[in-house]
Amino acid sequence: MERLVNIPCLIIIFLNTMVMNNVSSLQYFLTQPENTTAMVGSLVTLPCMVANMQGVCQWTRDGLGLGVDQELAAYPRFTMSENSCALQIAPLLPSDEGVYQCQVGAMPGVAPITSQSANLRVTSEPGQPHITQATLGDVMEVKVGEKVLLECQSLGGKPAAEIEWSDENGKLIEDGVVKKVVLMEDGKTYRSISSLKFSPTSDTNVTCSAKSDVLPKPKTSLIVIKHLKKPEVYLNLENPRIQAGDSFDITCSTEAYPVVVDYTWYINGQLVFNEESSVLRIKKISKHFNKVEVKCRAANKVGSDESSLTLNVEYAPMIINEPDDILAKTGDSVTFKCLAEANPPPTYVWIKMNSKEVVGFSANLTVEASETAEMFVCKVFSEGFEDIECSPARLRVIKSPKIQAIDEGQVGGEPLLHCSVVSVARKTKITWIANDGPINMEDKDYEIIYNEDGVFHHSFLVLKNEEKRMVEHACFASNEVGTDYKVAQLGSNHSNYTTIIIVVFLLTIIIILLSFALFFHQRQVRSSVDRMEKEKQDQIPATETEPCLDVSIMNKEFIMDESFSSPNHSFDSCNTLNTTLARSFSLDLSRTERRMGV
Repeated sequence: MERLVNIPCLIIIFLNTMVMNNVSSLQYFLTQPENTTAMVGSLVTLPCMVANMQGVCQWTRDGLGLGVDQELAAYPRFTMSENSCALQIAPLLPSDEGVYQCQVGAMPGVAPITSQSANLRVTSEPGQPHITQATLGDVMEVKVGEKVLLECQSLGGKPAAEIEWSDENGKLIEDGVVKKVVLMEDGKTYRSISSLKFSPTSDTNVTCSAKSDVLPKPKTSLIVIKHLKKPEVYLNLENPRIQAGDSFDITCSTEAYPVVVDYTWYINGQLVFNEESSVLRIKKISKHFNKVEVKCRAANKVGSDESSLTLNVEYAPMIINEPDDILAKTGDSVTFKCLAEANPPPTYVWIKMNSKEVVGFSANLTVEASETAEMFVCKVFSEGFEDIECSPARLRVIKSPKIQAIDEGQVGGEPLLHCSVVSVARKTKITWIANDGPINMEDKDYEIIYNEDGVFHHSFLVLKNEEKRMVEHACFASNEVGTDYKVAQLGSNHSNYTTIIIVVFLLTIIIILLSFALFFHQRQVRSSVDRMEKEKQDQIPATETEPCLDVSIMNKEFIMDESFSSPNHSFDSCNTLNTTLARSFSLDLSRTERRMGV
């Protein structure tokens, strides 16, 4: 019975335990983020503390999740606290403005939770105002009565900056002021622009100031406006007449207020470095500076002015283009050209040298070519200087070419023909002819080399093919007025050379044939001698035949001549026969050596 009573108690205790466990496992916010306003560059913390936190904490900005890691990789300036879900932002930028929420994710049996929305508003002080016209300094130079337009800007303000203008006495300037505010590229901050247009009557200072709700004390920028007069420049030459080699000063005079700041000199538009004074000193001027423009520029705070002059440098005459020798045919009209430079400008006189006759008065001389060569000289005059003259110019008459000789030789073991031609002409041509036709330069059987030395012209024909020696070659020379022709005598020597080769060849063949004939004849003679000795031994005692046999055997190598006609000769004439054969063979050998040239 007691056991039955304890069972309901146990059930109640179990249910109470389950309920308490569920309540203790719920996650909920202890602190939540609130609307916050902060200055750009500051450190901002958005609080978020969760009790019984089971899930993962993350923040959203304008509905976009920032991440669940403590160090948010995509947002290096954002960090979540280790002990809570608080979000820290440092440094704060205008782009960080938005609506933030703290969230904790769900877990099995645990629901997710989301905090209330918090609006983060970022404010920014207006930037230092700057006057656009003062970018190169704090002074603006204007002419008297000139209207002035000033523009002042302040960037990055939130709320937008308010810009004001004031004069040097601190009085606000309201007339001619136009204001404008535009949203900057980041979409968060503003650009404040104010322009001022006025006509200053005297030198003055103008101040631009920028302020806002977050910057009660304004930031200011100042510009100074001055009325100035640019200089007027005049150049003065120390000596009005200048000759090459002179030294002199050129003075740059000015009228300006305030004092001129600097001087700049130019020669033919090129800056003269390290010349900053009002006087330019020129030492030992060259003739090359004639007609050169010298310019001085003077500048002050208002502006600049410049003045220039052209130098007139006198110098002695000098030949710059000598007349050339001319080749011409009789009756041709030719022109000699002589060019000189001088200041004052040069004048010319032409003289024929052989007769000292004056034949021209200009830079160019035109004459008609006669049958003989002539020489002319050009004289140049310039006022105030000594006269000069050019080198004599020769007029040569073109004549027909003349072939002096055709020589034979060798180069690298190859036959060579050399044609030497004398030709007084502009266009001289040498052509080699073989088989009544001109030799082509591309013909591989020949190589043609040309050389010219004044009126002497040389052409070398190298015969690459030995067979071409048998061909008749000729040299043909031509120019504007005539031609010349000459045949090379290469064939005669070549024929002799060929004949010698043929004769030697035939002699060699004959000697070889004779050697074979004598060899066979010797064998026949040796056989006949053997038969004769055998017959003799049968008739005469051996003691009588030995001397003859010995002689025959000693001389048998010479028995090769046709003087031993028959083996039927008597044995008694053996010594005589051998002697005859030896003499005959020596004579034939001597004749053969002479024919062969040994």
